[in-house]
Amino acid sequence: MEKIAIVLLSCIFFFTSCMALTHTVGNGGTGEHIVKKRAVYALFGIVPVNRFDSKTLANGAVNYTVKSKFTLVDLLISIPASLITFHTQTVYVSQ
Repeated sequence: MEKIAIVLLSCIFFFTSCMALTHTVGNGGTGEHIVKKRAVYALFGIVPVNRFDSKTLANGAVNYTVKSKFTLVDLLISIPASLITFHTQTVYVSQ
């Protein structure tokens, strides 16, 4: 039983690390100003529930970086929400 728990915890930490995307617009952001927003998807990530534009989050900046990550908080939200097919992901926009 203890081995199963260790394997499950290991899978949680290793599999969530591969769910990260980074997009650089222009020369990229310096990281001085970071805006954080949580994206919510229905039907296991197929249908976006809350739509937002990274350009709007960057306040019209020409150079910024967008990072999408599946964080531990997203995991804790997604475990019970997955029963009704919802999934979350955190988006960071740095200027």
